[in-house]
Amino acid sequence: MTTIQELISANLQLSLQAQTRALISINKDLIRLLAAEYKFDAEDAIARFLEDTESSTTVEVAKSSKGKKSKKSKKQVDPNAPAKPKKATNAFMLFTSAMRDQVKADHPELKPKEISKKMGELWAELSDEDKEPHVEKAEKLKAEYLEKKAEWEKEMEEYKNSNKMLGASSGSDTD
Repeated sequence: MTTIQELISANLQLSLQAQTRALISINKDLIRLLAAEYKFDAEDAIARFLEDTESSTTVEVAKSSKGKKSKKSKKQVDPNAPAKPKKATNAFMLFTSAMRDQVKADHPELKPKEISKKMGELWAELSDEDKEPHVEKAEKLKAEYLEKKAEWEKEMEEYKNSNKMLGASSGSDTD
């Protein structure tokens, strides 16, 4: 007969998949025992148990058991709502997109994080005159973004008003 400690150490050595299979097997045995005692169909209960097991994800259980926070679910966005415009790119990001390939070629040994640091150093060393083309382009992009945002806000207001009217008219039918 094996000791509890031997059982625990053997189970810890199994992979997560094998542990899941073992747990399912144990649960099937328990369902069969309960079915014999309480006189219900064991195979039907096992089938329902397996459906529930497949719908829940074992990976999430494994992650949450390690003490990590679970991710918040994303807000549901109405697909019929007008799309919000993306923010304008700033001058530094325009500079980095223009210079990244050159920095990679000049310093092939650098890792991506180090390349980003190098780009920051290069930007800091630039004079205001050298930064000017990137700043001007960023200002143009920002002006375009602000125009698009104003249009989007008007469209969104119209969209919300039309949905309120639809909701109010359909709500009065139920009374």
